[in-house]
Amino acid sequence: MNGNKLGKGDRTEDTDFKCDPPNWFRCHSSLCISQYYVCNQENDCGDWSDEQLCHNQQYTPPPANCSDSEWLCLDNICIPSDWVCDGKPQCLDGSDETLGCSTKIQCDGFKCRNNQCIPREWYCDGSKDCTDGSDEVDC
Repeated sequence: MNGNKLGKGDRTEDTDFKCDPPNWFRCHSSLCISQYYVCNQENDCGDWSDEQLCHNQQYTPPPANCSDSEWLCLDNICIPSDWVCDGKPQCLDGSDETLGCSTKIQCDGFKCRNNQCIPREWYCDGSKDCTDGSDEVDC
């Protein structure tokens, strides 16, 4: 994923989770990943099923049609509504933790300058994980 790390909102093994296109992709291994990671030349499923049948095409997310139980990220990805403002960014752009969320959410990892919270081990790892890039400043 070239520096982007899959988070809770990007993949799940929860069999009760509705893994429906166009926003989600079910791997051959039954893992469910965000459609954003399909055809990105990375083995996000662990079995390369997300890269089969791609033929050098890059996936572009379609206009999102979120269900009533989902929330639309600014990057046009739908996530379950109960993942919004839970202290863990699941939208690729982090908008589920920055728009209308209380800034008093406790961060047990590294707190980015934009109040996004990322795992401590992602700080100064050479990959910009905060949407504002602040995790790679002053390293």
